[in-house]
Amino acid sequence: MHLLYHTLFNSYYQGVGDPFPRAMRGALSRPTNAEVLAYRDQVDESLLKFLASHS
Repeated sequence: MHLLYHTLFNSYYQGVGDPFPRAMRGALSRPTNAEVLAYRDQVDESLLKFLASHS
């Protein structure tokens, strides 16, 4: 997982990384659409590999 995402995706569930201060959330840089799609491709590929190795 990309280190930026530990902070970015920890707003509500606090499941990964340290929570970012609520009052400062607007100061976070957001990934571009291309970066999100590339990350999603990595997640999909990893999941498919996992499923293939556990079937």
